[in-house]
Amino acid sequence: MRSPIILVAALAMASQSSLSMATDWDARDKQYHAAASTLLSTAVYGETRSYGAAMATCLGAGFVKEIYDHQDYGSFSWEDMAANTVGCGAGLVLGRVLFGTNNGLSWRF
Repeated sequence: MRSPIILVAALAMASQSSLSMATDWDARDKQYHAAASTLLSTAVYGETRSYGAAMATCLGAGFVKEIYDHQDYGSFSWEDMAANTVGCGAGLVLGRVLFGTNNGLSWRF
């Protein structure tokens, strides 16, 4: 089944096209947010095999980071949260592809 791979590719293309409209620094910052969220969501899914736990942990970490930014820099960025959300979703798909639902790496779809 190729749908998870197609979904990840579609998310990547959509995030790249929307990020290309921003300035270079803004685009790079959003890519960092998406990449960190993808890694975190994939890791939590790999450990727990729970979509809910992975998404809650990932979005919670992004929210805490934005609260920190608001306290230190005076701004909470909804655009960063959008990039975090895209990354969390991509991480769930990647986690499902890498780890499946059994106990270990699985490349079966």
